[in-house]
Amino acid sequence: GSEGGGGGTGGGAFVASEGAPGGPLDPVKVSWYFALGQVMGMAMRTGVRLPLTFPSLVWKGLLGEVSATPKEDLLETDVELSNVVECLSSLEALGVTQDNFRSLFVEESDADDAEPTLDGHHAGGVAVRSLISPVAVTATGERVPLFRGAEQVALEYDSAKLYAALLERSRLAEGRPQMRAIREGLTTIVPRDVLTLLTWEELRRAVCLDERDTARKLDQWQWAAAWSGE
Repeated sequence: GSEGGGGGTGGGAFVASEGAPGGPLDPVKVSWYFALGQVMGMAMRTGVRLPLTFPSLVWKGLLGEVSATPKEDLLETDVELSNVVECLSSLEALGVTQDNFRSLFVEESDADDAEPTLDGHHAGGVAVRSLISPVAVTATGERVPLFRGAEQVALEYDSAKLYAALLERSRLAEGRPQMRAIREGLTTIVPRDVLTLLTWEELRRAVCLDERDTARKLDQWQWAAAWSGE
């Protein structure tokens, strides 16, 4: 079976995430994000650009912007999860109906041989297990229920769109405390009023090397690390 999204497949882009949204944060790790923000501020002040590859979702979060393109941001951040959300949001267009939903999203097996099911449901000696559960998987691999008791609830046809919306919201909210720490560090070097004048694209250009130079720098570091390890 599969849960909602898996571990983050953002095409090489780094996502600020330490675990479950709203979960406890390690003060030491938060201080690292604060320091990263200060380094980013120094890059803006000195013109020495950094080889960073944050997705647009992070840059928008640093400016406190509410994304006007959540689906595009999710696709850039996590392709696998974006595909799950798109599938569950468009069941009718994909030819999935109330009648054939169970054959596509529910697995049945002999109750005696089956592992414990999602909701513990057995019917006529048959174990019924939903192939997708209302549980999100964070970028760090932690399973987070989308609502209280979600791990004991099987996905149903009528609730698929709601599950997709909750899954998208959960993923887009992930990492907000870390982004706040980066922003706090950044604003110790660059005044907040300056940030309010920038779009997220302008902020990215002020901090980062372009994609080609970033890729070249990362390749150089990987080569140096591999050489020093031999």
